[in-house]
Amino acid sequence: MALKPKYMVVLPGPFSLDIPYTDRQRVVIVADDQLDAERRWRAGRMLETSESQGADALVPGDVVEGTVEQSSAATIGRHLHRGLESLQYVGAGMAQAVDDRAARWALRHKLGALMIGRTEAGVLRLDQGHPLTNVLYVGHPAKRELYYPAAEFHRRVFEHKFVEAVTLLTSLGASRIAVQQEEGETRDRERTSVAAGLGFTRTRQEQSRSGAEFEAEFPGSGKPFIPDGLCWYPDEQTWKMIAHTRIVGGAQKTSLKVTYTTDYGIDTRVVKASRMCGVNLGGKFQQQRDTIWRLDAEFPSLAD
Repeated sequence: MALKPKYMVVLPGPFSLDIPYTDRQRVVIVADDQLDAERRWRAGRMLETSESQGADALVPGDVVEGTVEQSSAATIGRHLHRGLESLQYVGAGMAQAVDDRAARWALRHKLGALMIGRTEAGVLRLDQGHPLTNVLYVGHPAKRELYYPAAEFHRRVFEHKFVEAVTLLTSLGASRIAVQQEEGETRDRERTSVAAGLGFTRTRQEQSRSGAEFEAEFPGSGKPFIPDGLCWYPDEQTWKMIAHTRIVGGAQKTSLKVTYTTDYGIDTRVVKASRMCGVNLGGKFQQQRDTIWRLDAEFPSLAD
């Protein structure tokens, strides 16, 4: 199915990572000339409507959208109120047109995807071989330049958080880390790929469901520190407490939990809206599952 630009949000100016996360979370990257043509068309429509009916008659589907200063809720409410006032004076044909525009606006609001050009996408950090045509990319909630195909967004964000947790523990001097999944439905293949990539080995303890699923040993260090560049750490109070007890108190055992319990709005509704808009997800969509992994760590004594 071809991309339907009319369902995309187009910014009047260049895309920027300074835009609030909720307004730039989802993007579809197209050729620069396609974006330029869409901007010119929408600007022309806005001018024509303004000249013929006045600025107050503009409908969300006809304007150049995406100004972050204006509240989406306020915009929707204003146009809904205006539409209700006018419906009593219009015929059946006009009422249907208003309904069609309302449906189009609702769909575009639900998908919430910005259409940006390839040049503008240069500020994004994507995997090798990307961006692909007509694919929905979703921004990382804690590292603003990272964007993943929507199909694998949840897996990749969880992996990123898990890797950061391990990085923190090894920087604090961990000599051994054992991983146990406490909650969630993450498939075994996914558990293996996440842990094995960091050097963890699988342990099988058939007699105990509470036994470690993966464990790894490290050289360990008696000089703990907090590494630079952590993006989850500032908002994880328990992680901060663990770092403090290790650095200040010399803790030799601790447990750190990696939780993933929010879908960030990337759910089956987005999948359906994407299909209606002619947007691909970049693979088979993997739904979010509430997941908690416990990392039990052991440390050597602090160096004198």
